[in-house]
Amino acid sequence: PETNCPARLRASCPYRVELPVYAPAARSLVPTPTNKGKQDANDGNEEVDNCYRAASGNVEGWNENEGRYVKNDEPIAVTDTPHDVIDENIFAYARDNNRESIIFESDIPEICKTTPCVLGVDEAGRGPVCGPMVYAIAFCPKYVEKELKQQGCTDSKVLTIEQRVGIYNMIKSEHMSQSMGWKAHSLSATTISSGMLSRTKYSLNDLAHDTTISLIRKCLDAGVCGDALYVDTVGTDSTYQAKLQNLFPSLKVTVAKKADSKYVVTGAASIIAKVIRDTVISNWRHPERISANCDFGCGYPSDPKVKTWLSTNWDPIFGFPSVVRFSWQTADVILKKRAKTVIWEDDEIEDDSHWSVTNGSCLSNSKSKGATLQQTTLFGVDSAKDRKFFKSHRFYTSAGLSTTENFGKL
Repeated sequence: PETNCPARLRASCPYRVELPVYAPAARSLVPTPTNKGKQDANDGNEEVDNCYRAASGNVEGWNENEGRYVKNDEPIAVTDTPHDVIDENIFAYARDNNRESIIFESDIPEICKTTPCVLGVDEAGRGPVCGPMVYAIAFCPKYVEKELKQQGCTDSKVLTIEQRVGIYNMIKSEHMSQSMGWKAHSLSATTISSGMLSRTKYSLNDLAHDTTISLIRKCLDAGVCGDALYVDTVGTDSTYQAKLQNLFPSLKVTVAKKADSKYVVTGAASIIAKVIRDTVISNWRHPERISANCDFGCGYPSDPKVKTWLSTNWDPIFGFPSVVRFSWQTADVILKKRAKTVIWEDDEIEDDSHWSVTNGSCLSNSKSKGATLQQTTLFGVDSAKDRKFFKSHRFYTSAGLSTTENFGKL
């Protein structure tokens, strides 16, 4: 619904901003059948994400014949899963605002503000070429972990869809919401690519560290009485642990491989992240409103569906829809082979005094023959060899603006 859509981000740096927040979801999730035993070849044990579709109960636009949610006849992700798990806020994000990164969160129980709590952080979707990477943090008093363990909280990769969704529903239930809270940060493919392809590269590890730190800080700033923190490692365990311990001296920090299988609260975070990512990727609607389908499977490069989809849904100028992480080698190889080449004006030239305009050419003031600034056009010209351009005013280059018509004119 429009009322659930966040405002557009108002920052020049899309991956280092304060993001809009969704309130706790109104509709709980329901278990659905799954393809058991399906493994992701990427790491040998990651269960391939099964796509979801909207639940048939009281959802406007549910097409009983097709067994899926249909809005304006636009394509959405379709698999052989007969029903969907659906969270209205996450669904609205997947359909309308998925280029943005966003935070979903629960209310913070009062008991978590007065009783020392354990906190756990884990992610889902680090490796896929399609869709978001979701980081989640869960927190609760130590004694609540016993109940979470009894309910099966562990590494989400070893659970079936029914188990993950059942535990997610349990975490969001009225009973558990009185003694446990969580936050999840969905980092869009656009955010990931913008960072990794920026002039000053913002690596996936740096993004993961900063997102984790931000989630921890948000919990503590909101009043969570933190005691111990368990984080699944990114990079070297000891280095990462020292970094977090230095930032959060009041917490007893543990960074470990497979933390989601060793620490119950981290397992809960793993499940929250996984269910949110699966819901987003499975109900995806291209914000470009293009005709490309969304049948890209789990999003992992090893998935045959992904390979087929990438090879048939590319544009020679604009590349892929925004569900794709352009910074991934899988996407980069396809674009280098098939997309048009763009030659941009020389970014290294900073001093305008080195250049002068002579007879329509942009020439160097030095004794050597002047170089010609070149740029391809978006209107079908493959080469810019014969095109000559004036140097743009520094205002335009610093703002990242370029001419899209009447190329070559001041």
